[in-house]
Amino acid sequence: MWIMTDSKPDSASLRLQKYLASCGLGSRRTCESYITSGRVGVNGATVTELGCKVLPSDTVTLDGAPVTPAPLRTYALHKPPGYLASNRDPRHDRLARDLITVPEKDSLFHVGRLDLWSSGLIIYTNDGEFALKLTHPRYEVEKEYVVTVREKFFPKHLEMWTRGVQLNDGFVYNMKDCRLEDPHTVRIVLTEGKNREIRNVLSEFRYTILKLHRVRIDDIHLGDLKPGQFREIDRDAVRRILGCIERGRT
Repeated sequence: MWIMTDSKPDSASLRLQKYLASCGLGSRRTCESYITSGRVGVNGATVTELGCKVLPSDTVTLDGAPVTPAPLRTYALHKPPGYLASNRDPRHDRLARDLITVPEKDSLFHVGRLDLWSSGLIIYTNDGEFALKLTHPRYEVEKEYVVTVREKFFPKHLEMWTRGVQLNDGFVYNMKDCRLEDPHTVRIVLTEGKNREIRNVLSEFRYTILKLHRVRIDDIHLGDLKPGQFREIDRDAVRRILGCIERGRT
């Protein structure tokens, strides 16, 4: 389905969900839900088909309000424990996004999650393409964590995890790599990004997590950011990371 002001498609056309993501309205998956629920209009007509493509000259609306692409911004935040990775939640008054004190804060969304009591690196952006590449399982983007537990680690448990551990939820959890820092601390690299993977697996092995801290996502490192601090990731760095991810999957 094409909805365009010109008579035929051209190279400037974009899939509607990608256009919406470029407006800072969320990831492409989120924008797809806006379309299928009938909230998006193009040139005055409601669109519910994900195959629709638009041109920059088309008028696109969400809930009746016109939307246009926003300047793309990406930030790395050191999330402290006790801050929620959500844009809004009436049960929590400490939201991680509120720590990013920039004018465009309200257009940002988190890329992946860190649960309430986990800490470390989390990415906030209004770049839906970048968010998709960092989170979709097929791109196998590395996320690195440092985990401290009360009990001593048994190496056999870590070896089992690298081969694949199936839990009662039916999922098989695979760890790409790990290294023991000391008897109670391990550095873990994941690529799948299943929800609460580290907590679920270590709970199965009867470990008590004292600290779960993310230090890297792909080539983005937490570095010397203190808890609550953030820094902008410039567009050249974003383009370089995107290029590396795409070349790695071809």
